[in-house]
Amino acid sequence: MKHLILTTSLIFGATAVSAEPIIGKDAVRILSKGKIITGSDSSKYFGRVEHHVILKDDAYYCEIWGGTEEFAAECTKLKIVPLAN
Repeated sequence: MKHLILTTSLIFGATAVSAEPIIGKDAVRILSKGKIITGSDSSKYFGRVEHHVILKDDAYYCEIWGGTEEFAAECTKLKIVPLAN
């Protein structure tokens, strides 16, 4: 139940906190060590995959794009806001 509420909060109520994105190896660390809770694969059209990731007590919106030889990753820390009742 806790994960369902957190997932719903991320989808409907999360806003970006960090003005500067987390890029490169730090973004890959978030993606590899965190728990991916939602994903969207638009690689068929744009070469990009998007994920919402939980790492410890923080939530991130991450994007991965690239080809078979190399790729890039970028994450933005999200602020979880309570849903209005």
